[in-house]
Amino acid sequence: MKKILKVCTVVILFVFVLTSCAGTLVNLKFDTGKLINKSLRLSYHAAPYTYQPVSIGEAYAYCKSQDLTLYSVIGADESDWLTEQYSGRTTTVFYSDEITLPTLSELSPDKIYVCTDAERTYAISTIEDKDTIHELIDIIETGEKVEWPYSDPIKSYELKFNSDDNLPFLFYNLIYGEFPEGKFIYNFTTKEAVAIGEVLSEYIK
Repeated sequence: MKKILKVCTVVILFVFVLTSCAGTLVNLKFDTGKLINKSLRLSYHAAPYTYQPVSIGEAYAYCKSQDLTLYSVIGADESDWLTEQYSGRTTTVFYSDEITLPTLSELSPDKIYVCTDAERTYAISTIEDKDTIHELIDIIETGEKVEWPYSDPIKSYELKFNSDDNLPFLFYNLIYGEFPEGKFIYNFTTKEAVAIGEVLSEYIK
C-alpha cells in the first residue's frame, strides 16, 4: 500500500510516496564518497544543503551500508537527481557525475519564496521583481562576508530561490535573519553571512 504524506502546504509542497517493497529499488553502494551502481552506470555525489527538492516522488534506490532510501525528484531524471526523504534544511540532494552544480547566479532565479523557518514550511510571500532578485544575488555573491550574529533573531525565514527555466525542480535555500545589528543572509553550508540592508524590506515586514 502506498501512503502519501504531505509535509508542506501553500506554495511550497513536498510530497513523499513511500513504498514498502525495498526489493524493487535500485541497489546503490557507497564507494569513495559516492553512491554508485556500476552495472547501471549510476554515480551520485551529495550536494550541499543549499540545494533542496521542490517535490519528492516515489522511492527509487536503496544503499544498504548507509541504510539510506533515495527518492525521485519530480520533474527530474532519476539517473541525474535523487533525494533523501525531506527533513528540513539538512535534506541532501544527490546529483550525477555528469552534472556541475550551478552557483546561485548561474541558476538565474526568477522568484524567491519567503518561507517560515520551522518544522512545517509555509510561503508567506513571493518575490518576483527582477531588479530586487538581481540586487540580492549580487550582494550575496560579492558582498563582504561577516559574522552571523550570536543573539536570537527578531525574525528568521528561509529564502527559497527558484527558476522556471533552469532546474525548476530545485530550490536554492538560504536563511534570512533580522537582528538588532541588522538584516543578514546566511549560507548554512559555507557558514558565511552577508549584510543585506533594506533590500527585502518591502517583502518582509
